[in-house]
Amino acid sequence: MNNLKRALTANALFSGTSATVALVFATEVSIWMGVPNAWILRFIGIGLAVFCIGLVLLIRQAKPNPQLAWTIVFQDLLWVLGSSLILLFPPIDFSVGGKMLIGAIALIVGLLALWQRVALRKRL
Repeated sequence: MNNLKRALTANALFSGTSATVALVFATEVSIWMGVPNAWILRFIGIGLAVFCIGLVLLIRQAKPNPQLAWTIVFQDLLWVLGSSLILLFPPIDFSVGGKMLIGAIALIVGLLALWQRVALRKRL
């Protein structure tokens, strides 16, 4: 498995795990984060599940399409930007743990985007 596939696989594992937690434990996590409605986390979980399926389809290709891989990097960077904006201009009163979780996930997603970018640049 090459470095790009490893990076994409790590992203799929993290996204799939996050989707599962958001869907299965939406009520508990929303209470802990200070999110007023669990449906918000369920909606995020569904989106992450679809994203994860797309990653798995990309990983299964013999040689992952570089344009699609760059699209994944772009989507990851949008996640980081969105998370940053939510932390800077919170739409709700998140708990301290909720803010830390948003920041930690954004950091992990940013590191995954960097890993994928480095792997893509080495392929060129």
